[in-house]
Order: sequence, then C-alpha cells, then structure tokens
Amino acid sequence: MNLPKHTPTPWKIMADPDLGGTHPYYDNRWIVTADAQVAFGHDPRPGNWVPTRGRIICEIHNQNAAANAPFVVRACNAHYTLLDACQQAYGLIAGGCYHASPVANVLKAAIAAAKEST
Repeated sequence: MNLPKHTPTPWKIMADPDLGGTHPYYDNRWIVTADAQVAFGHDPRPGNWVPTRGRIICEIHNQNAAANAPFVVRACNAHYTLLDACQQAYGLIAGGCYHASPVANVLKAAIAAAKEST
C-alpha cells in the first residue's frame, strides 16, 4: 500500500508571534519544518506572518496548544524510529518460541496501527 507523502520530518514548534502565550484564553502554535523561520510578509498587520524559509505544516490554536503541539511533534518525529523498533522486536519475538505471547500481539497491533492510512 502506498501511503500519502507527508512533509518530511523533523518538525518543530513556533509560537504565533501575535498570540503565542500572550492571550489568557487563546493560544496559538505552528508546527513547522525544522528549517522554518517566520517573519512579517508584505503586510505587517497582525495575523499576516509568513514563512521566510521552510513552511508551516499546521496551526494548533486552543487553550491546550502549548501542550498539544509538542505532543504532535514528538509523535511525528519519532514515528518511523518507533515503527522500526517495533518491527525489529516483533521479528525477534515471533521468530522464537514467544510468537503467541501477549507482547508479540501488542507489537503486531502497534505495527498495524502505525501503518494505517487514516
């Protein structure tokens, strides 16, 4: 199965220069490519920030943005490393006498979930 191509990792987080951490009920974080630098575009009014290098992948804005954005970035940046580790561990377990163990089942389920295209 060919999965859709996504923006290459690693990703990082940048606070929206207008709102990041300054509003009591509204927070804003951008998930951006690792090489991203953000500055004013042609229109220097609030809300018109544009990447001068790299790109914005997505924007997370709510009261939990400061916690949600790092969670998303950690998960995405670690995805392929964790998938590879699970596949190697499953190969070791399934190749031995433990192929029916609960650990093998958990690894098999995690591998299948990580490979799903949702």
